[in-house]
Amino acid sequence: MWHLARPVTQLPTGPSWAYEIKVDGHRTVLWRTEDGVRLQSRTGRDVTALWMDLAVAAMRLPPGVILDGEAVVTSQPTTAACTSASPRRSPARCPAPAARGSSPTSIRRRM
Repeated sequence: MWHLARPVTQLPTGPSWAYEIKVDGHRTVLWRTEDGVRLQSRTGRDVTALWMDLAVAAMRLPPGVILDGEAVVTSQPTTAACTSASPRRSPARCPAPAARGSSPTSIRRRM
């Protein structure tokens, strides 16, 4: 189920290939169920409480939707130049607004 990126010496070419920016986040699967939303880390840990803003936003999705992506906190809503999920890992060590949940968060889809 999990497909991890790996380094290569040359990018593949052809019409079936697409590329995305690298963001520093948490690999996350989001399930929208009949009863609510659940987010799970790559290791199988339930991380819904850490990403409650994503869970609340996902309640607008129809039941049955599954998203596999990278959960990230961005410094500005219009840029991906500075992204991180580190404050969500240990908010006590990070006094930045992102640790308090005031920075925009998103789930970036995996290709």
